[in-house]
Formats: sequence, C-alpha cells, structure tokens
Amino acid sequence: MLSVIKTNFTSTSNDNALVYLVQNKKFTTKHQFGLARENAHSRMELFHMSLSYFVDHIHPDDTGVDIHIFHEGDLTTEHAMRASKTAKRYSVFFHSVRFECPLWLDPDHIQNTIEESDIPGWRDMGYRHMCRFYSLLVYPKLLEWGYKKMMRLDDDSFPLETLPVLFGSVSPQHPYMARITQKEGENFRRNFYTTFLAFCQSKGLSCPSEKDPDFYIIPFNNFFVLDLSLYQRPLVQDYLASIDRSGGIYHHRWGDALVQGIMIKYVAGIREIPLFSFRYAKWGIEFDEDVDHMELYQDTMTMPNQKQQRGVLLLVLIFVVLLLAMMVIVVMMPTQPGGTPSS
Repeated sequence: MLSVIKTNFTSTSNDNALVYLVQNKKFTTKHQFGLARENAHSRMELFHMSLSYFVDHIHPDDTGVDIHIFHEGDLTTEHAMRASKTAKRYSVFFHSVRFECPLWLDPDHIQNTIEESDIPGWRDMGYRHMCRFYSLLVYPKLLEWGYKKMMRLDDDSFPLETLPVLFGSVSPQHPYMARITQKEGENFRRNFYTTFLAFCQSKGLSCPSEKDPDFYIIPFNNFFVLDLSLYQRPLVQDYLASIDRSGGIYHHRWGDALVQGIMIKYVAGIREIPLFSFRYAKWGIEFDEDVDHMELYQDTMTMPNQKQQRGVLLLVLIFVVLLLAMMVIVVMMPTQPGGTPSS
C-alpha cells in the first residue's frame, strides 16, 4: 500500500490523471545530459520543463485531466506554486509519500548488495522505491480516488509536438499504449523468468520461452497511457503480488518497465504493444515520430535516432569526398621522368 503522508487532494474533477514522481535534488547520474544538462541544474527544474511541454502540447480533446505530483516531502512551496501556475487551467494535487522496503525484506542486506555491486546502472535504494511505485503501488491509490485512466510522464520526458488524443485512445478493451519499446538488458532481469514461470505454473498458464527473441521487448515506459481497469483484473493483481513477494525489484533491480511490460504482454495478453507516434525527448535525446524501438544494454544505449544517423552519414560522405579529391589531385600532378611527382 502506498503511504501518503500529506496531500491536498479533495476529490476528482476528471476521469483522467497525469502522474509525476519528482525529486528536489541535483543530478547524480551520467544519464542526465543533452537537453537536460543545458537547460536545467536539478531534477525539479526538469520537472517544470516537462510539465510546461505537456501543457503546451496536449491535444484539445484531452483537456479533462488532473495532475498528480508525488514527492518524498522535498517539494517546496515555491515549486508547488510554480507548478500550479504552469498547469494553468488544470487541477494540480501534491502528495508527500514515504517509501519503505516491504516488511518481508531486509533493507540493510539490500543496501549492502547495492554498495558492493559494480554493475553499471545498478542504481540505489531510491531507484528501487521508484520501480515499486510504478510497478504496483500507484494504481490502487488512483482507483481509490476515483480515476479511470492514467498517464505517466517522467521529469525528463518532453513531448515536442502536439500530442495525439491520449486518454481517448485507451479503454477497458484496449487498456494500454506507450510511445516506444525497448529490450531489457540481461543484468536487470536476473531470476525474473524463474519467478514468472512459477507464477504461470501456479495459475495453469502457458509461459512463453525466455529464449524467444521478443520475450524481453517491453515498453520504454517513462511515458504511457492506460485504463486503470487493467489493474482491477484478478490475474494482474496476483501477478503483481507474486513479483512483490519475490523481492526481485530490490534484490535484482527489476525495473518497473520489465514488471509492467511482461504483465501487459503475457498476463493481460497484449502481445503487440500499441504505440503512439509523436516527437519527444528523454534524457535530452530526441526521438523522431517514426522511431519506435531502442535498446539498453547495461550502461550503453543504441538509439535509432534519425537525426543522429543523418549526422553520421554526412560525416562519412564528407570523408569520402575529401578522399576522392585527394586522389584526383595526386593523379593530375605532373611527374618527372623518373615517375615521381615534380616539385
């Protein structure tokens, strides 16, 4: 259960909720670069940028949305007032939450394993709390408050053009859409398949092979829109309970994208993840509207960004032209009788 310590929430004014989880701290990871580094000095500044981009680019038919900003008690009054001003006509609610390890886990042991690990991207305890928040904690709270649909944006996710209709694109029959897919890296899925296989067997479900090359193709879920009825399905609730009970989010750094992606594909049965198409940026890297997949391997990224590809091709072309020009110059230079170019 999500522990909300303080909130200004009173009642819903719409069926739809936009959710942010924010931190008021300086950058601590090397993933904050590009647009992020150039225009902001803290994660809170990034959040204000992201919220502004959302408000400026939301589709006219998607105006019915409440904005929910979750934080760990570090959101200042100044930042709250600024966010409310940026949100303009939208209702904004602020929630101070307390994150703790599940009671059945040993936080000291987990902290020791985090500190001893040399795996790039292994992250800290706060990251694991975030993964659990977006894996299973936030959805029951939104349902309790009366919402029917939800959208997620990270503080460093920016829509760069007018968005398509978002909330009207999902329903109980078609409950989930994302923007782009990724393949989860091997370091961040250890023991996951064993846990998932045991769940499938306990429910009499067929479990696809982990060797299927598409098994770990999941949403890059810093942005998604979903119908919250998805999280009222008994099978989904049992799956999330088994993941939570296993402790894999904390012990093995299972990300919320992995937990949610496998749920969408193999528990909810949506094998092909529906995707929106629009220009947006994450980590300061722009994704063109026709880019629909990226891959993360440990701390390296392979992103099929068309602008980056065009830049590389241009450099290759320039090199080839210069090489050809040098060859032409050498061929056209006059030579001495001995066969060497004259000085």
